[in-house]
Amino acid sequence: MKYLVSEKAALIIQDLQNDVITEGGAWSDSGAPEHAKSQNLVENVKGLAATARKVGIPVIHVHYLVEEGAPGLKQNAPLFWGVRGENALVRGSWGGAPADGLEPKKGDFVVEKMRMNGFYCTNLDNLLRGLGVETIVITGAWTNMSIEHTSRHGADAGYEIVVASDGTSTIDDEWQNAALNYALTNIATVAGCSEIGEAMEKGAGPVLGGVHAKSPNLYDLIGDLERIGTGFMFTEGPIWNKEGKFLLFSDMPGDVRRMWSEADGVKEVMNPSNKCNGMTYDADGNLIVCEHSTSTIVRETPDGKRETIASHYDGKELNSPNDVLVGNDGSIYFTDPPFGRVPVFGVPRERELDFQGVYRIPPGGGDVELMFDDFETPNGLCFSPDGKLLYINDSTKAHIRVFDVAKDGTLGNGRMFFDKIGQGILEEGIPDGMKCDELGNIYVSGPGGVWVINEKGEHLGVINIPENVGNLNWGDSDWKTLFIAASTSVYRIRMNVAGCPSCYM
Repeated sequence: MKYLVSEKAALIIQDLQNDVITEGGAWSDSGAPEHAKSQNLVENVKGLAATARKVGIPVIHVHYLVEEGAPGLKQNAPLFWGVRGENALVRGSWGGAPADGLEPKKGDFVVEKMRMNGFYCTNLDNLLRGLGVETIVITGAWTNMSIEHTSRHGADAGYEIVVASDGTSTIDDEWQNAALNYALTNIATVAGCSEIGEAMEKGAGPVLGGVHAKSPNLYDLIGDLERIGTGFMFTEGPIWNKEGKFLLFSDMPGDVRRMWSEADGVKEVMNPSNKCNGMTYDADGNLIVCEHSTSTIVRETPDGKRETIASHYDGKELNSPNDVLVGNDGSIYFTDPPFGRVPVFGVPRERELDFQGVYRIPPGGGDVELMFDDFETPNGLCFSPDGKLLYINDSTKAHIRVFDVAKDGTLGNGRMFFDKIGQGILEEGIPDGMKCDELGNIYVSGPGGVWVINEKGEHLGVINIPENVGNLNWGDSDWKTLFIAASTSVYRIRMNVAGCPSCYM
């Protein structure tokens, strides 16, 4: 277990009452107090509860309580006979009270029960669903009875179950091991309180390398974030060179292209760079570059030759090509918003086109073909793993559309894929660079960092980046490093998934 999503998890503290685990309680002779001590149960659970509260995970106390004489408690099993016979767990009594240190705190929830199972005839399920909980961490007493029953019910109800191995206890190690290592094996993740606490911390919030998750599935994909270069004006266009084992990226306002490698760090490779933006490679190893200053797409060959392959449409100068990719058949697709015709990011000048298009250059070159002219500000684009879909985002409208790719390279059947990636406000973070992984998940810049959306259009969450993200791309020999160009810095994050196969990989 690596992460627990704070917005989707809850901690349950069950049956940790004086009659159950404290010397002098109703069941002192059972061995329960001694086993609780050997587990360091109270301190472990107390510490886990403190961590949960710190990161915003709700803490729910489930207490077994009866009235004096246990009226209404059906006497159908020895356990229930014992509650009445020992006059145990009576509301308002010392025995029914939580063990010292485990009293509910402000903001905690309390659920009362009269059976072993914390769900049975209680409002626990309604409470959890109302809180949006998907994962339950269970601590408490009677591992082989109450904990097991509650875990089974929770799993049947659709919750992911985590049981704290040293946050639970029963009467001795034999029964504890039987419950944890046999009975609960196929319905719960069993982990120590320390490991669970670390998972709570990692899934908590917007810190460097942190994650804001909408689904636990996001944590199956990601590793830790690292800054590999900083001090730039605004970084863009990262692209990995597999032969040279280096990353190229642009600093548009600085009008410089740089490279980074593990061996040499950051070096300048082109100055001025025509305020280049998106970059990619074709199957022959040529670098395809979007240039803001010249409003062109250029091809740079490995031997240093430079050729303009797109500059005009219908006799009019392009706005400022922004991002580019190459299809498996050699078609080149690019977006053409006007960002390169404003100060800082480009050269101020009037536009010749009255729309902002998405274009295609046929395999082998030729006239630029207009695919679409109905975007407000087309920006990032990426293929699905099989190359049959092309995703294109719109920075101002803050959404992603998806198109079918025909055998002849033309695009059709456009439809909405994902909407409301923020509000389209530059300062808050906008849809800009966008890439796909080998599983079909989409990674797109947006408010807070990199948004991750699965192929069904479900938002898995946000990889938090401490600066607004401009673009991103895959690299390293296994294509499992995600390089992120974010304002003044470049970051990398090792992933558990590789990038979507491209012609240059």
